[in-house]
Amino acid sequence: MSTDDPELSQDVIFDVLSSSRRRYVLYYLSQREQPVELPSLAEEVAAWETESTVEDLSSQERKRVYVSLYQTHIPKLEEVGLVDYDQDTGEVSLTDQSDQIQGFLQQPSPARGRITNVVIVVGLSLAVLLGGIVLIPTIEASLALVAMLTVWAVATVAITYVVFRRDGEEQFSTALRER
Repeated sequence: MSTDDPELSQDVIFDVLSSSRRRYVLYYLSQREQPVELPSLAEEVAAWETESTVEDLSSQERKRVYVSLYQTHIPKLEEVGLVDYDQDTGEVSLTDQSDQIQGFLQQPSPARGRITNVVIVVGLSLAVLLGGIVLIPTIEASLALVAMLTVWAVATVAITYVVFRRDGEEQFSTALRER
């Protein structure tokens, strides 16, 4: 960001990012080094919104998103200084000012997914602990406690690794998915 670019206020950032369509535009442009023609941008956004591919879009879906971008979203993004739109070439590109919102454009893992992972880890960990209580009553009490806690700790670490590694791989493949 150059020193001439004004700092975007939190209200402006939240207003811009309140629209999923604008977030799609900003994210897509952030993944490109060159300006993108508006029709191509509209196709990509429409494909994400319909959870399909560009090839599977109907002309109505393409047109609906194109008109919305052309009339509403691109002018708003241009007004706040996040994109440049060249009407002669029809190309859209990010400005240096877009650096202010890049942190918001990452694809974080959904909170529900993280909560599910924690529940899986805790549940399986408790199952191992309870299994140890049931299966080790014949060994001396202090030795049984050490053995049970060791098995529980190893199992918890292994379960955590497997569950969160799987979640990370799913996020990575989603982030790389490009149409």
